[in-house]
Amino acid sequence: MRAEGYTVDTSTKGCLAMIPRSFPIGERLLLVNLMNGNACEAILVWRGHESRTGWELGLELQEAPMEFWGVEF
Repeated sequence: MRAEGYTVDTSTKGCLAMIPRSFPIGERLLLVNLMNGNACEAILVWRGHESRTGWELGLELQEAPMEFWGVEF
């Protein structure tokens, strides 16, 4: 299954993303940064509200390299 979305907020530990479909809490996902091609496993730890653009999802990165987002924190 594949779903493309966008991040609203990022950190070294995870992100808040808007994704057009919902997943169950605890789901393990492969998160791919389409800007630089970096990928890492993430766990869905929070699901917020559904809006016109999709679901608010809180993803916790698992062993992501520091350069995952391509920005310095």
